[in-house]
Amino acid sequence: MALGLVTGGLRFYRAAIISLLLGVWPCGCQNGVLIAVFSGVLIAATLIIVVLMVIAGRLLWQLREQRQREQAERSGFQNELEVQGVAAREGISILTRSYLAGQLGASECALRVAVLAETAAVDSAYSTDISVFSDMAASLAHIPTHADWKALSAEERASYSAEMGLLEARYLDSLQRAAEHLSKIT
Repeated sequence: MALGLVTGGLRFYRAAIISLLLGVWPCGCQNGVLIAVFSGVLIAATLIIVVLMVIAGRLLWQLREQRQREQAERSGFQNELEVQGVAAREGISILTRSYLAGQLGASECALRVAVLAETAAVDSAYSTDISVFSDMAASLAHIPTHADWKALSAEERASYSAEMGLLEARYLDSLQRAAEHLSKIT
C-alpha cells in the first residue's frame, strides 16, 4: 500500500514537472492559478530538499572530521604505548645486567623489574622470565621500603633482611636464568 502511494506520488510529481515545463496542466486545462500554486509547492519542496542535502553534507563532513580525530588519537595512543614498552624493555635490560654484574641486589632487582613490567606492556617473550621477578616481588610485598624501612628498628630490619636473604636463596637459580635471558633480549 505504502509503496503504491510513493510510486503514485512520484508519477504525479513527474507529471507536474512536465506540465510546468510545457505550461499545461495534466488534465489539459490551462488554469494559471493551479499552475502558480503548484509551482510554489514545487519550489518549496525543492528548497526543503536542498536544505536537507546541505544539512546531510554538513553532518557527513563532521562525521569525517570526528573519525579523523579518533584515528589520530588512536595512533597517538599506540605510539605512546610503544614508547613506554621500549622504555620498559630498556629499563628491564639495564636492571638485569646490573643484577648479573653484582651492582644490584636480587630483592631490589625483582621489585623494580616487576614494577616496570606492570606499568608498560611488554612482549610475550618477556612473560615467563618476568614472572620469576614478579613472584619474588609478591613474596617481598609485605616488607617495608624507603622511609618505612628507615623507620624500622635495627632488630626489625635484621629480621626482614634475613627473610629477604632466604627468598633470594630460594629464587637464585631461576633469577639468574631469567636475568641472563632478559639481558640478551634487548
